Amino acid sequence: MAQALTGETGSIMNDNIESPAVRQVDGGEYRQSTGWRDSIITADQALGEATRIQDGIQRSLKLQRDARALREELKKAQADALRYQGLHARVVAAMRQLENDHAAETHRLRAEIGQFLVRHRVYILSEHYALVALRFSAKTLAEHRDRVLQHVLFHKRKGRPLSEIGAGEAISKLL
Repeated sequence: MAQALTGETGSIMNDNIESPAVRQVDGGEYRQSTGWRDSIITADQALGEATRIQDGIQRSLKLQRDARALREELKKAQADALRYQGLHARVVAAMRQLENDHAAETHRLRAEIGQFLVRHRVYILSEHYALVALRFSAKTLAEHRDRVLQHVLFHKRKGRPLSEIGAGEAISKLL
């Protein structure tokens, strides 16, 4: 190969890195390497590239750790959301049940108040008619008052208003 190389323009032992020995090979230039200096430059470039690769890998690993941590946070947040969703559903169901119970209790109390009002009105009417018109004693009135109440409640269940139940009917139950 040494015979094929002709036209040496520089020395191989030249300390100048930028001008290595150049030889003509079949009409083209061939630069002869300077040996250990090229090895050092190549090693330095390889070391730089390895450092960049290592930095990239470290960034990639850090991003993977961050992604894993975010995934774990997301799973915890989803579990909390499911837990709170279930809690919310139970609270809403309990509130609806409470509303239904309240409506039923209100209806019951209104019916009971209606019964008390009817009973009170019957007692007042029967007492008035018995004591004033018929001149009954309190003992006789107490004995017959329940019959008058049953008569009034019977007509109320049939849908007859209290104003239509006459005094004659009440007096007839007292006698």
